[in-house]
Amino acid sequence: MFGNGRKTIGLFIFSSYEPYQQEICHGVAEQAYAKGYNVAVFNSFGSYGDNVEYFEGEARIFDLPDYSKFAGIVLATDTFNIDGAQEKIMEHIRSESRCPVVSLRQAMNGINNILLDERETMEEIIRHVIEVHK
Repeated sequence: MFGNGRKTIGLFIFSSYEPYQQEICHGVAEQAYAKGYNVAVFNSFGSYGDNVEYFEGEARIFDLPDYSKFAGIVLATDTFNIDGAQEKIMEHIRSESRCPVVSLRQAMNGINNILLDERETMEEIIRHVIEVHK
């Protein structure tokens, strides 16, 4: 995809300037670089005001990539805040891509999911504070 002989991972995310999203971008890039992969980040700034034409223009960024060129795709769909964006990307993936796809923090049928049980973690933290730090 970049003409440098390395495979490319596509990262689809919204609002990459936010702290959580920055951590995702940095983490994916760091690991990809360590393994000899490129990363192509497709970011939308998401919903802004109530201008429908703006939303449509923002969502068009996901029409740009050649999905068949990716060696893997990472979806941060819990950051998406434009209606229909997730469906649009999934249509491209289903029709054009043959690579592994991973969803972060949101369960999606038919692809790999990396999920966190934040409720259990919070229960353990609260239990620790109550029992150990009386």
